Amino acid sequence: MTDDTTATPRSRALTLLTIAVIGVATVALFWLAPSPVSASNTGPCDPARPHASGAFDDTIESGSLTREYVLHIPTSYDGSAAVPLIFNLHAFASNPPLQDAWSELPVKGEEEEFIVVTPKGTPVTGGVALHWNAGLLPAPEPDDVAFLSELLTELESQLCVDAARVYSTGLSNGAFMSSQLACSIPNRIAAIAPVAGARFFDDCSSVPVPVIAFHGTADPLVSFGPIEGTVIPAWATHNGCAAPTEQNPLPGTVGVRLVRYAGCDDDATVELYVVFDAEPGTLGEQGGGHTWPGSGFFISPGLEAIVGLTTQEISANDLMWDFFVANPASKPASVGGSSTGAELRSLPLESMESSGHGAGVLAAIASAVTACLFVLAGATWWARRQRAS
Repeated sequence: MTDDTTATPRSRALTLLTIAVIGVATVALFWLAPSPVSASNTGPCDPARPHASGAFDDTIESGSLTREYVLHIPTSYDGSAAVPLIFNLHAFASNPPLQDAWSELPVKGEEEEFIVVTPKGTPVTGGVALHWNAGLLPAPEPDDVAFLSELLTELESQLCVDAARVYSTGLSNGAFMSSQLACSIPNRIAAIAPVAGARFFDDCSSVPVPVIAFHGTADPLVSFGPIEGTVIPAWATHNGCAAPTEQNPLPGTVGVRLVRYAGCDDDATVELYVVFDAEPGTLGEQGGGHTWPGSGFFISPGLEAIVGLTTQEISANDLMWDFFVANPASKPASVGGSSTGAELRSLPLESMESSGHGAGVLAAIASAVTACLFVLAGATWWARRQRAS
């Protein structure tokens, strides 16, 4: 027969031990369980990440090269509210100051309160003209996907950037590069707006990315034919869109038509604005050139003879910004990005280590084990003391 005076202390000891072990295990699981981590916040920043407003020249090391960029911070930025960020990529043989002047995107950023980043390409191998390695050509070509991904990571660590509202646009070769980013790191780019140079790559990720593109039918440098005939439909197929609708001309215009693919996976709409008459009212149709629709940038007669006409019937900046606002990312952001982001990556261990919960994984394990042993020893001592008394 069991002695009640002995059973009660033992039961109490067992109960105490069970509760203690469960408590310690719960704490350990809390510390050890992987927690969701994003490249940056999607809400208010606390503490704030202030930065002076204006334009700033800066550099970053990437792939053994010192890469340059221009950072445009709107006057409304206070570092506490997460704001959108747009990459503004220059054309072949162009540069950041010319791209900023031609696109006028920093002006739009000031008006709409978003950050504009205008990076600088590298000289083409054996030459001096700046370019982007769109298509990921092998060395000695630089890995520009890696560079732009690293730059984004750096900016997200310094500024209050909304990770769900990071976009890319660019002219010509800069449009190629924006397309490459959408294919390679779709988990970090919410949408793209290629101007006079949308592209689609065979090794593109399966993740849908919204696209708004602009192209003139008389573009003398990047032919319009392939853009309408293959590239935009390829993006629509990639995004799982329904058959296109066409507005010809676009309401409120004479020389612009809109080809739009909706009903896409993840609502990743694809739109193409076609400039088929850049000077409505003149004799005959004069298609848009290799230019930025709506730009007020002065193009000399000599340059116009090379790049063609600029329509003023639409504003690429207004249309792309409205499109961006309507298309925040619906995809989880990866930590730090990737140079070849063909698919969304699982979170690496180093991501856990930077999250706060995983900063001391080994220490947490050791602490949990030590605590359990300590509680077990204490409970055993207490039970023996009760029996002795």
